[in-house]
Amino acid sequence: MKDFKDVTPTEKKRESKISREKKLEEEPKGRRKKKELSVAEEKALEVKEVKPEAKVEEAKAEEKKEVKEKPKEKKPKPKPVEKIKYHVKKEVPELKLEKRKPKFRRQEHYKHRLDNVWRKATGIDSKQHEGKRGKGFKPSIGYKNPNVIQSLHPLGYKPVVVHNVQELAKLDSRNEGAVIASAVGRRKRNQIIAEANKLKIVILNPRKGET
Repeated sequence: MKDFKDVTPTEKKRESKISREKKLEEEPKGRRKKKELSVAEEKALEVKEVKPEAKVEEAKAEEKKEVKEKPKEKKPKPKPVEKIKYHVKKEVPELKLEKRKPKFRRQEHYKHRLDNVWRKATGIDSKQHEGKRGKGFKPSIGYKNPNVIQSLHPLGYKPVVVHNVQELAKLDSRNEGAVIASAVGRRKRNQIIAEANKLKIVILNPRKGET
């Protein structure tokens, strides 16, 4: 059996170093120079070879590319809004006949922080359902307004829903007012407002910036 010597890590490094040096000596001189150069030195050589004029041209070309790549941010143009000329309250003497109604509060609205929206009391033991005094008002037919005032807008006109200019032409400007449908866009809404101004028809649902 052959005797094997224990080799330490430092000795291994030395042996590898010696083998590398031998390989470098065997290689031709041109190759050796290239391998000995570090990455930083190679970059420095490349910079020396490039002329300053060429550098400036490359920088300009890169700037042009960046400008072309960035899309121009188009600002949305504000859409024109037609102004409403006629939005006056009509004098209707019958509106004075409108009755003053109490606030109809739902049962036990103060207890559970319920919304102030009317809900009919239906419990068999409910005091409000029985109509006991002091337990809140209930809506009933006695609070009804006269038939003359019913279905009238607070401005004194009867509201009629309008979707286009053709429907607007059918209205009676003295007694009826136009309510533009919510589905109508800005362009068609402007057309309806312009036509209403000509026919002196009141629009009962103006938007912000129209009055």
